[in-house]
Amino acid sequence: MTGSPPGPAAGVCPFCGTSREQLHVWEQWLERTLARERAYLDRRKRRGVRTPTDDVLEEDQRHLQTLLQVIRRARACAPLAGAFPLTPAGQQEPPLRPSCSSPEEGA
Repeated sequence: MTGSPPGPAAGVCPFCGTSREQLHVWEQWLERTLARERAYLDRRKRRGVRTPTDDVLEEDQRHLQTLLQVIRRARACAPLAGAFPLTPAGQQEPPLRPSCSSPEEGA
């Protein structure tokens, strides 16, 4: 039989199927985006400029911070390559239960 073994591949988040490396890329991009937008909003505030778009960007900052935390947790939960024991057939076996909690669990 050909194809991928069942379960998440090594180094992949069991919840979203994204690799640790790709999650790291997203994390870095989001950090840069948040910093750039925060600097933009702070410059406008110093100038005394405020528009409805600024209000939306402020709200986006809050949501993007939450998303950044989700990405960080997913990255922490993604097993390292080779973290699962091999079965007799030589396939990696994922854990029965993920080692981290979902954001709704408040951990």
